[in-house]
Amino acid sequence: MSTHDYVIDNQAAPAFRSDLNDALAAIVSQNSNATAPATTYADMLWYDTTTKILKKRNEANSAWVSMGTFDEGAGTFTPSGTPTIASQVEAEAGTNNTKMMTPLRVRQSLATQYESAETTITANAGGTYTFTHGLGATPKRVRIVARCVSAVSTFSIGDEIDFTSSVYDASAGGAQTTIANATSIKFHHYYLRVLNTSGNAPYSLIKDNWRLVAYASL
Repeated sequence: MSTHDYVIDNQAAPAFRSDLNDALAAIVSQNSNATAPATTYADMLWYDTTTKILKKRNEANSAWVSMGTFDEGAGTFTPSGTPTIASQVEAEAGTNNTKMMTPLRVRQSLATQYESAETTITANAGGTYTFTHGLGATPKRVRIVARCVSAVSTFSIGDEIDFTSSVYDASAGGAQTTIANATSIKFHHYYLRVLNTSGNAPYSLIKDNWRLVAYASL
């Protein structure tokens, strides 16, 4: 453990060799010492043996920048400024944008969300469909959509029409109801009628062009 000013003075051979060895010892030990080197250079390294922090001199040679901390007993190094890990609650809420997500937190977050497989619409005139969500509690957010699987009218493949709201329109001949509980989501409908994407003409969904998909989250 040593530091050095990295200036080799003119001197006799034995003293020169000793001075050079001291400089090399400082280099290979990252200038490790309990106190900072007296002579500093831009971008030089210093391992603070008191705090176990590896530091780098800034480019202006005016201050030390902490790079990280060593735990000699555990044999680990923790970089400075390492983001903290999101808690399960934060992962499930999905609102924090400063903390890291581990594979476990990702799984826990996804466990609070549900998306069903595409379900065939059995009849244009109406039907009842049950989606078992497996969330373990009644979801706070539920969506039932019809997803376009074959371009038709003004709709493109992948377009989704939201039919979550429970409505009854006798004049238009359309109705649907969505019911959710702790185990499943039920969707009942009698014809599925909407406006086209231009909003200027009514359209009745044809079962061969659409599939039902349920979304839910806690």
